[in-house]
Amino acid sequence: MKKLFVNGTEIPESAMQSAVEQMLNFYAMQGVPPDALKEHMEEIVASAQEQVIAAKILEDAARAAGKTREELVADATKDAPVPSDEDCEKYYNEHRDMFKEPPQVRASHILVKTDDGDEEAKAKARAKIDSLRAQITMEINVEQAFADAARENSDCPSGKEGGDLGWFGPGQMVPEFDKAAFEVKVDEISDVVETQFGFHILRKTGEKPGGEKLFDEVKDSLKEALAREAKNAAFGRLMGELRADAKIELKDE
Repeated sequence: MKKLFVNGTEIPESAMQSAVEQMLNFYAMQGVPPDALKEHMEEIVASAQEQVIAAKILEDAARAAGKTREELVADATKDAPVPSDEDCEKYYNEHRDMFKEPPQVRASHILVKTDDGDEEAKAKARAKIDSLRAQITMEINVEQAFADAARENSDCPSGKEGGDLGWFGPGQMVPEFDKAAFEVKVDEISDVVETQFGFHILRKTGEKPGGEKLFDEVKDSLKEALAREAKNAAFGRLMGELRADAKIELKDE
């Protein structure tokens, strides 16, 4: 077991554990399956370690300069160039493919989880989702009935929001769910969909056709993005300089 030291100070194991947990929670919220997280645990730990090192380096540099970390970063990025309208239009014309929006749908769903290999539990889960679908489709106010059923029965965190998953484009969901979401009509409830997570029913609540956005539609957000990119580059240069001067050691216990 090795201990991490940055500029002569030992980094507590709790700091590393906290960083790893934050990364795992982030990826889990993005829908990354637990098996995939386990498979890439080594990379996740290494990335978390880099975050902890960077935070310590920045903290030490700020203290040496008599500033807060926020003040140090603000000073390092204050001269980052602000893009003009001409800069933005040039970028837009050179990257037109970036501004082509795919079609999108909005959907709510109810998930009943299943356990791999447990056929009895799987049969019960299927019976439950079939029953929920039958009950919802018999209601006069299907929208409200679906939302209420999601809050009471869904095994997905979205259940708290009535099952709402927000807007998403092709390929953002697992294939079986993605196919159903784009094929079902707005306001209709899908047939039961089986995925690696379990059994779902979904209700499409909206759809948008794809297409290219005009420059005037994206100018303001593009200007913000390019300005942010310039600040990030300046921050990256600051961290590169600080990292080059830092003393980072791994020592045996």
